Amino acid sequence: MRPFTPEEAESALFFAERPPWGSELRGNIKAEYCDPMPPLNAKGGRDAEGWRCVFSAVITEGMSNPLGNMHGGCSATIVDVMTSAAIATISSDKFWGLPMLSGVSVTLDMQYFHPGLMWVLGPARAS
Repeated sequence: MRPFTPEEAESALFFAERPPWGSELRGNIKAEYCDPMPPLNAKGGRDAEGWRCVFSAVITEGMSNPLGNMHGGCSATIVDVMTSAAIATISSDKFWGLPMLSGVSVTLDMQYFHPGLMWVLGPARAS
């Protein structure tokens, strides 16, 4: 994998910044790495099987439930939005291009094994 180019990251994060109810996502999701762009195939799309990308997120208080863990609905939203971002990253004029640019999730199956815990990010000093 390689780092996202600035243009690819901007395109991918376009989705994280759009939902008006998802203000906690803005600025808290980062496009980290992606595999090299698959070439266009004979149909004008890309053969994406095996293609990967990595995003990271900071869990904020607004994403948490009353127990201080990441809310399951928020984690499902992040997965839904970032899978759309991944599709948009490899889009072409004939594959998920405008005016569609992404799609609608039909099934999203989430299994939770451990809570996403919150902690404070800030400067630290040692003496």
